Amino acid sequence: LDRPAGRLGPVVVRGDHFYTGDRRIRFWGVNLCFSASFPEHATADRLAARLARFGVNAVRFHHMDNQPFPNGIFADRKLEKLSPEALDRLDYFINALKQHGVYANLNLHVSRAYAKSHKWPSEDKLTESYDKLIDLFHPDLIAAEKQDARDLLTHVNKYTNQPYTNEPAICMVE
Repeated sequence: LDRPAGRLGPVVVRGDHFYTGDRRIRFWGVNLCFSASFPEHATADRLAARLARFGVNAVRFHHMDNQPFPNGIFADRKLEKLSPEALDRLDYFINALKQHGVYANLNLHVSRAYAKSHKWPSEDKLTESYDKLIDLFHPDLIAAEKQDARDLLTHVNKYTNQPYTNEPAICMVE
């Protein structure tokens, strides 16, 4: 694994392949969900080292958007504001992964049920689709998703001193 992840530059697509700098890169990754995205610092260090030892070079941060901390990234049940403690743990973990040559794949809207958390009329009739599909056209959901993406991606990781928009160890954003 190249250490730190992103040492040669950000991940880009050329033709049908991913590259970092002039080198082609393939990803061998794992999926972490819910509270697994926010380990305590000592656990983050151990996990980053262990994943790298097994040759894992990407971690997908999935389903971190549907609950308040400690199981999710939000500060409260409204699912609007990011939890400072969740952000600190995520930032530290992403930096630990980076130092071991492991990239991060950040997922934005996976399972946040904004309509239910805001008790919209008829929200109880919505399927367990986590506001999928209606988020393509409902202005309030579009605005909420834009704000959530802006809050996370422009947040400066205090351990790398980079916003996620400029962090070369972020290989993908879903």
